[in-house]
Amino acid sequence: MRWSWYPGGRTEASTFLVLSLLLLVFVSSYTLFAYWTALERLTEVRRQEASSWARTMAGRIGPRAPVPKSRDLREWMPEAFALSVFDPSGRLLATSRSEEGLELKTVGEPFSPQTLIGSSQLVRDGRTFTVQVDLWSPSLMARRATMKVLLPLVLGVDIGVLLLLLLYIRRLLKPLDRILDRAKELGTAPAPDEEVAFLIRTFDSALERLAQPDELEIKALEKVLGSSMESGVLLCDLGGRILALNDVGMEILGVEDEPVGATLGEALEAHPDLLDRLVSAVSRRQAVQREECRIATANGERILGLTAHPLRRDDGEPRGFLVLFADLTEVQKRLADEQLADSLRQLGELTAGIAHEMRNGLATVKGYLTLIQRGGGRESIDAYVAEMRSETDALHRTLEDFLTFARPGGGRTENVDVAPLVFRAAEDPALGDARIRVEVELEPGEDATVVGDALLLAKALANLLLNAHQAQIQAGVDDPIRLCLSRAGDDYHIRILDSGIGVPRDLEEKIFDPFVTGRPEGVGLGLALARRITLLHGGSLRLERRDPRGTRAEMVLPGGKVDTKCNN
Repeated sequence: MRWSWYPGGRTEASTFLVLSLLLLVFVSSYTLFAYWTALERLTEVRRQEASSWARTMAGRIGPRAPVPKSRDLREWMPEAFALSVFDPSGRLLATSRSEEGLELKTVGEPFSPQTLIGSSQLVRDGRTFTVQVDLWSPSLMARRATMKVLLPLVLGVDIGVLLLLLLYIRRLLKPLDRILDRAKELGTAPAPDEEVAFLIRTFDSALERLAQPDELEIKALEKVLGSSMESGVLLCDLGGRILALNDVGMEILGVEDEPVGATLGEALEAHPDLLDRLVSAVSRRQAVQREECRIATANGERILGLTAHPLRRDDGEPRGFLVLFADLTEVQKRLADEQLADSLRQLGELTAGIAHEMRNGLATVKGYLTLIQRGGGRESIDAYVAEMRSETDALHRTLEDFLTFARPGGGRTENVDVAPLVFRAAEDPALGDARIRVEVELEPGEDATVVGDALLLAKALANLLLNAHQAQIQAGVDDPIRLCLSRAGDDYHIRILDSGIGVPRDLEEKIFDPFVTGRPEGVGLGLALARRITLLHGGSLRLERRDPRGTRAEMVLPGGKVDTKCNN
């Protein structure tokens, strides 16, 4: 039987919810009223006890004896909080608590909010006096005060719950309606009195299906990926058994028969490199990120790009692997062709730059030879020869830098102590202007040993210091150049700080390119050569502008040593 005011409700759920809330309201209200009634009865008992004591004291005072003093009242009833006598007009005649400064204004008024009073009449000479007793009841009075607040509050909440139940029962049960309707789509409709049992059966059935391997899910994944991707797609379980392989993957691997159900070892026996990578990934339950491997096919050796991702359940546990692979052979060929073209372009730029320098130098030498041929004094010829020697020296340095830049990797690998290189570079007389000193700063006790070629590293430091010297000469300043050597972790940092003109802002992005220079007389190979030597040693080199002027060059070299002992 359904509730008439809720035509869409469910019998069991709606009845249970409504009855539960009604029971809650009834229990809370009944408990509250029972407690309040008990408090009232206890209060009445205490009042009757106080009245009984008051009658006893009225009989003791009697109709003819003088009105007792406060001291007498305290002796007569020490167990009472207060014993008081009032005249017919309600004026206080005596009380056992008068010495404490407590006063009663009218008869029937308690001494304290935590006391209960009882009274009795005393007739003397035709006049009616009142005897009042105050009993100390702090706990009882506190509970009465609490109930005065709690009673309306609980009643208000109960009434509110009933109203909300009537207004929102349909909304509260709506999710249950949706669950039951969805369950009906999976089976036959239940009887009106079996809805809860039907939901339980449907839930148990869903759990059983989830506990079993869902081949439909694998098939759906294979269908979506296989038809929408141009790469090979392979699905396997945690045991290395293949669940699916799309057509593109079969073509790339040269597999003719669909290997579903076979192990990775059986299907990829012809490709050991690929097999080793996949077996290792599956056994360690780890992903493979963008690796390359080579396979042999009927069309020759191919290069594959490989990625493998674990397929995980909702709880995070792996359930299989998704392997994606693509043929990168043509891509690698295009990259190689592009690199060759780029190398040829760079070679052309280098050749054009060196040819330009050689042409200018030879033109200068030819000019001086013409002047010598025309004759002149001995002093003039000596000056011409000196200029020719200077020009040929410059051409020689340019050729050396070019050859070193073109083939710097031919040096000898050995343990190199960087500190002596730094001191020798600072004292190099080839720097030119002796007014500009180089100040060397080393961390205390620094033993900077790197693996590399000492001659190449010295060449890189010399180029950086020469660049700093020329920048300060061009700026017209003779401040000292600071050459600092320090260590950070396993790396050694060599910093050169000058106060020159700084790196031109329009050259910041390409200052290390060959034949790029910010000085009219510069060639543009010094910084490019220093950077290449640093990169060949596994380090890095960068230039930054200093504030307010100057440049900071920082060379970072990885520390390390090689075993120089001979092996027998």
